[in-house]
Amino acid sequence: MLTFRKPTRFLYPVRLVFFPHEPDDLQDIMPWEVVQCKQVDADLLGQLASRAVAPRPYHTLVSDLSRSEERLWKGIEHSRRSQILKGEGMAGEVRVNSMSFDEVFTFLTDFARTKKMLPPYAYYIRCLLHHSDTLVITYDGQPAVLHLILRDFPRRAMAIYSAHNVSLELDHATRGLLNAALHWWEMQHYRAEGFADYDWGGVVLDERSPLYGITRFKSRFGGELEHAWDLTLLGDWLWPAGVMARAWQERHAAKRRYEESTDAAASS
Repeated sequence: MLTFRKPTRFLYPVRLVFFPHEPDDLQDIMPWEVVQCKQVDADLLGQLASRAVAPRPYHTLVSDLSRSEERLWKGIEHSRRSQILKGEGMAGEVRVNSMSFDEVFTFLTDFARTKKMLPPYAYYIRCLLHHSDTLVITYDGQPAVLHLILRDFPRRAMAIYSAHNVSLELDHATRGLLNAALHWWEMQHYRAEGFADYDWGGVVLDERSPLYGITRFKSRFGGELEHAWDLTLLGDWLWPAGVMARAWQERHAAKRRYEESTDAAASS
């Protein structure tokens, strides 16, 4: 389990908890505190159901690093293995934890700007870096693709951020080859370090989603689909407001289900 404070514009403190295993991991909630839990399994969710606010399903792919390197390689689709080999051939080297905070933050911010995404919070990235590795694969001597890998040793290494260097102006195909090569390097690296799993950082299952292309990319590395939950726990002082919010969400969900059933009946 990993835990750290999250930046917020609100008066109450927010704590972020990745991969809680047992209810005891979440017993020290302060009365004024909000705790956001990431990747809670179904068993733990059942034990926390009375305290949980707004549980949301979370899906990811997980590669079992207890397998031999040969089995991991054979589990990757043939076309993806070819891309990995091409990426390794054109790449320079992989650098681990060689970048300063300012370099990482600028890399991620520039990438977010080109993708028209919200930029990351500096404080959040700084907190992540206390629990993460930065891995960069180079091209022509320059950092080309950056991954942030969240470490929960010995259980899990999770690819929580991925970005490419926008100043290199590499074409999409080249970036994809380098990205694939870096992921394979990481699978070998964290297996050698003794991690049990390599987590691909979440996927979407809706094929209509504009993000489904990322799911296709990740799925060709042979990982197993894993279902979990993200949820929020509230301290005692904040619980009444949470109960009201939960009731509103349930009413809203019931209304949406009714409207969808009405539309379906009208179109049949």
